Amino acid sequence: MEDKNGNIEFIDFSRIPYGEPGIDIGRFLAQFQIDSIINVQNKERNDKLQNLFLENYIKVTKDEKILDYIKL
Repeated sequence: MEDKNGNIEFIDFSRIPYGEPGIDIGRFLAQFQIDSIINVQNKERNDKLQNLFLENYIKVTKDEKILDYIKL
């Protein structure tokens, strides 16, 4: 999410007991999609942020299978 000053903020859903980590990833990425629908001018930025997040997620977790389960 973006605050009123243009700073990017993240909610750490890992502290909420959903269980499956994939739900957290899906919810996180959905926020970018929702923002792109509401604010079309943010789509390019949101696409870059999604890709950056996924690249780093895979780098840290080694979980390349996540790409089999998400649709961007």
